[in-house]
Amino acid sequence: MIIDTKYLAVLAEGLENQEFGAAMRLFNHIIVTGRPAALKRARAICQMTPDHWGISSCEILARFVVSGEEITHAAILEAALPPVATVSKVRLGATPDMPIVYPTKDHQVPFYGHRDRPELISMKKTAYIMMSEIFIRSDQNTNSARALLASLLKNWPEGDVYEAVSAADKQTFLVNPRSWIIKHLQTNSRPIVAARSSREACPAPMPTARRNLVTPELTGVSTKTADKIRDRNAALRLDLDVKRPTA
Repeated sequence: MIIDTKYLAVLAEGLENQEFGAAMRLFNHIIVTGRPAALKRARAICQMTPDHWGISSCEILARFVVSGEEITHAAILEAALPPVATVSKVRLGATPDMPIVYPTKDHQVPFYGHRDRPELISMKKTAYIMMSEIFIRSDQNTNSARALLASLLKNWPEGDVYEAVSAADKQTFLVNPRSWIIKHLQTNSRPIVAARSSREACPAPMPTARRNLVTPELTGVSTKTADKIRDRNAALRLDLDVKRPTA
């Protein structure tokens, strides 16, 4: 809504600051709501005490239109919306002939017919199709492609095999696709190590050489020295002479 400034000048004429502030609150309430205000709520809208409202209500309400139990303003009664242009809009830009689309109230998603679901294809089947095309371009049998793919999947990681087949498919022509794919795997991958058997994983222990018991005679110790060692061990109470019980 467009408000003429003359209404504000009339509203401020002859009012004190406090009265003008109260009148502006009532005027703003009417403009914002777009409808008349109730007369019994005028003091609350103006935010004035009962004493001040009793003194200033006549001066404030004289600048409004009071009809029964309602208060409005001439700005509401005389205001008018700006006229709507009847001339069709023209797009200014690189595409002047492009029509202007205006939004509608009903937003509906257009219905599309049921589309056929694409066929699900596995990665392995994709690799076989590519390898068959490679062998056909090289004038070789597709059965060789099937056998080669099965052999590669047993000995090489699955992802590396698919990457090698895809790289071979991007080549324009291969005289020997089998050698090219294997060479590619040997360069960019590592073969799968087969699991060892239980015998290979845990080899039998090696037999140990039997050692002779150490005696004073074998070490070259004299009988007198050996007796001194036994007496010293006996004094220490090591119980070295006690034989262990046999199982």
